[in-house]
Amino acid sequence: MIVPILVGPKERMRSIATSVGLDIAGFDMIDVTYSQAAAEKAVELVRSGKADLLMKGSLHSDELLGAVTKRDTGFERAAA
Repeated sequence: MIVPILVGPKERMRSIATSVGLDIAGFDMIDVTYSQAAAEKAVELVRSGKADLLMKGSLHSDELLGAVTKRDTGFERAAA
């Protein structure tokens, strides 16, 4: 089972969910103002153990991958 943590502009996420008939009131939501901040916050959640995996939403792939591969704050590279 997936227990989502939604990361992004909170009011925009609520508006989109309402427009397609989804109830997201019970989900944890982290309000950030722009997509790069959302990517960085999501990576931080996984690094800290508060989330188990990432799922790409409406942000660009390069923004998410940029946060994932960032040297100091992204995911650690596995030892060979």
